[in-house]
Amino acid sequence: MARVVCEPCRPDNCRRCITVCPTNSIDILPSQAVINPTTCINCRECEFACPKGAIFPTEAVPLLWERSKIINSAHFAPQP
Repeated sequence: MARVVCEPCRPDNCRRCITVCPTNSIDILPSQAVINPTTCINCRECEFACPKGAIFPTEAVPLLWERSKIINSAHFAPQP
């Protein structure tokens, strides 16, 4: 179970999640930050560091922000 960064966070925000991630699993896209589900170890450090409360376990992303889940998975999907 990985984490997903949702819409309350914008790429120009604080980026605290990046500084605390022990596996460097967070990338910044033009529209949002994304967390690599393969390298994420579910330590929750990013979740605790986020002042916006914008990081959720994949299965707990609020319906309002389901698009963030799609963007995250599409970014890390294998390319043909």
